[in-house]
Order: sequence, then structure tokens, then C-alpha cells
Amino acid sequence: MGSLAKRAKLLKEYWGIRDGNNRYSMVRQNGEPKTTYDIAEVIGESRRTTERLIKLNDLIPELQ
Repeated sequence: MGSLAKRAKLLKEYWGIRDGNNRYSMVRQNGEPKTTYDIAEVIGESRRTTERLIKLNDLIPELQ
């Protein structure tokens, strides 16, 4: 699996971002919850590409 996919997964887990409802454990300085947009900004990819990278982590190891 690519390092970007691993980094995206790590940030998603660290910030407590959940699929669909965007619940969170960490908030931005302005009080809004962290989202996949924030992950995308950190790793330098689009939101859609970031979502695809995160999904790569769900594949069986042979397909990763």
C-alpha cells in the first residue's frame, strides 16, 4: 500500500474521523470538526483522491 494511503489512514484514526457522519475527537481552532478535507489538505491531494486512498486500506493485503 502506498505511503499516502497509510498517512491518510493514520490521520483519519488520529483525528477520530468516522465514515459518513464525520464524528470527531479533534476540532480545528475555529471549533469545526476535522474532515476528509483536512486530511486531503495535509497530504496534498484532492478530497476525492483522499477518500479513495483511505478505501485502499480496506482491501485484502494481496490487493493492496
